[in-house]
Amino acid sequence: MSDEIASVPPGPLVAVSLDATADVQNNITINVQKASAIDAKAETPGEISGPAIAFTVSIHNGSKSPINVDSVVATLLQKDGNLGMPTTSDPYHAFSGDIAPDATDQGTYVFLVPIGDRQGLNFTVEYLAGSARAQFTGDVP
Repeated sequence: MSDEIASVPPGPLVAVSLDATADVQNNITINVQKASAIDAKAETPGEISGPAIAFTVSIHNGSKSPINVDSVVATLLQKDGNLGMPTTSDPYHAFSGDIAPDATDQGTYVFLVPIGDRQGLNFTVEYLAGSARAQFTGDVP
């Protein structure tokens, strides 16, 4: 018996601008409803307070079956190649549960990003391991 978990290769990348909708697959679309500059407050041990960006994301399930969004992964890559540091500071709210057919749900993901490093951002959302990933590119003032 092996304790190894099989890796899942990433799905294709659907690249769009920050204000566009990504049609990732099977009539499932993802878009950024809002990207807001905030001042994050540390809420759990090990977190850091500071300038951040909150991305409110919508996933619409246009398929004929429910989709589970418990394992949504959101990442932020800055123009210089550094990752935005994720935080669970307010207004963080991860996706969870199922999205019924022809329904939409929202989640909010927060990343610490210095004020001077908010141009040329790549915000990526993968709703299911191995599925197509939506990559949103743009600037957040």
